[in-house]
Amino acid sequence: MNPLLPFLMAGDPSLDALPHLLSEAKALGLEAIELGLPHSDPIADGPVLQAAAHRAIARGRRPSKCWRPWRASATVRTSSCSPT
Repeated sequence: MNPLLPFLMAGDPSLDALPHLLSEAKALGLEAIELGLPHSDPIADGPVLQAAAHRAIARGRRPSKCWRPWRASATVRTSSCSPT
């Protein structure tokens, strides 16, 4: 088991990059990824994650738009990953 749990903000750098990033993570042997959904008031997150959320929102990304590329990823569908 790989103890690393990376965080990805959906929509940062882009939603188009999300399936590729998920595939790369799987290829590296990562068993889990924390996928953040951009929201306008990420007060519980630190400054790096807040900045990622604000960049995604500035590009018009909303949580409802972030699920499509996640669901479209064959890597996720064929693995044991699921949203929680």
